[in-house]
Amino acid sequence: MAKLYATIPGVSKYLAAVSSYFFETEYDDDCKQWIAYAGLDVSVKQSGKWNGRGKLTKRGNPYLRKRLFCAAWGAKMHDDDFKKYYEYLREQGRSYVESMVIISRKLVRIMFCLAKNNSVYDPALLNLPSAN
Repeated sequence: MAKLYATIPGVSKYLAAVSSYFFETEYDDDCKQWIAYAGLDVSVKQSGKWNGRGKLTKRGNPYLRKRLFCAAWGAKMHDDDFKKYYEYLREQGRSYVESMVIISRKLVRIMFCLAKNNSVYDPALLNLPSAN
């Protein structure tokens, strides 16, 4: 799996190896399980009509979460599609950290798809909104 993950922009060979270790076959059912394991899932406080702010649960592996955040930064810096997606998120009023977490979650979903289909990353299949 590490060779498949290394084809994603921003994902180093080291992160690919770490991700293939952490994302084992026991979490094969749903991509949301992978996101929760990395601690990138959002909890929302709400009661009746009142909706509070959402925040990261941080229940997952902190090391993996930090590495994924760094990979999101690398993807934003070195890939045009992710850079346009980052700019789109910033134009929508998202903060820097929030934008990076959204891109990190996107990377985890891409990893899940690659593991499920046993295929390499194809940027043509990526449907990201652009900042245009």
